[in-house]
Amino acid sequence: MYVLVTGGAGFIGSHTVVELLQAGYEVVIIDNFSNSSPLVLSRIEEITGKRPLLIEGDIRDRALLDDVFKQHEIDAVVHFAGLKAVGESVQQPLEYYDNNVSGSVVLFEAMRDASVKRLVFSSSATVYGDPEEIPPVCQHRPEPLDFEITYKSGQSGAHYAKTSDTDRIQSGAESFLRKTHPSRVYARV
Repeated sequence: MYVLVTGGAGFIGSHTVVELLQAGYEVVIIDNFSNSSPLVLSRIEEITGKRPLLIEGDIRDRALLDDVFKQHEIDAVVHFAGLKAVGESVQQPLEYYDNNVSGSVVLFEAMRDASVKRLVFSSSATVYGDPEEIPPVCQHRPEPLDFEITYKSGQSGAHYAKTSDTDRIQSGAESFLRKTHPSRVYARV
């Protein structure tokens, strides 16, 4: 089974790639290295003994995505490609919209056309804010302002995936609070 991991060279993406490889999946990474380094591939290989296929590029490049889906039998997509700094997103809303929303739509359209129906859509733990105490994520409600900022984008992606004949969408892959988990593991698949 081939899994495409967008943003797979980033922190959360690379940890997910390690888990996928160790679980026996074939992994294809698409990353534009806007917030990561190609050096992560060597580290993934050191940990797993396997080097995932890397395609340097941007999820907004529809021709690239079409080629990836044609050349590889992708069964599922784990979508981590996105800008993530809340403060910066307020200063540069159009750049964030273009990258995060438009990029996701391009990806979802390419998935639809390639009949790929399995998607893990990762959100941000930022919607939960800083907890007063350390409860499980599911018991801590999102802060209204942060939630409002990210909710509409997530809903748009979920609606698009639903209307695009997508089997399943998992908003915010199973995650751990970034400041509390001792191993600094941020997500697992």
